[in-house]
Amino acid sequence: MVNLLTNAIEATEAAGRRDAIILRVRRAVQLPELVGGRSDTAIAVEVTDRGVGIDPETIQRMFEPGFSTKQLNAAQRVCGLGMISVRVFVKEAGGTVQVQSVPGEGTRIALILPARETRAEGAFVASSTVG
Repeated sequence: MVNLLTNAIEATEAAGRRDAIILRVRRAVQLPELVGGRSDTAIAVEVTDRGVGIDPETIQRMFEPGFSTKQLNAAQRVCGLGMISVRVFVKEAGGTVQVQSVPGEGTRIALILPARETRAEGAFVASSTVG
């Protein structure tokens, strides 16, 4: 989430805007393919900005390891692992990432995650329904 929010802030600032970044959690449509054929409900965690937007070619590459669009000077470094880390986390949780963007208007990235009981590191975690 920190990566998604940081990217949204940077994109909004790059567009010369001071608009709010919207973080929304909602109940998503049922997506049986996310959870091995079970028809569990999914939760969508969305980050929406009114930043510079992302062109279709960049959307195709944004989850590649080492890929970055950041324009940095020689003293700064970027490793290009932020979005691939997001994708790996979501995939391991049984979900998917959706990206919708219009260059010059903004971007919405949704993490679609199964809402189900699960065990994490030996602890019992129960998800709640968000509507």
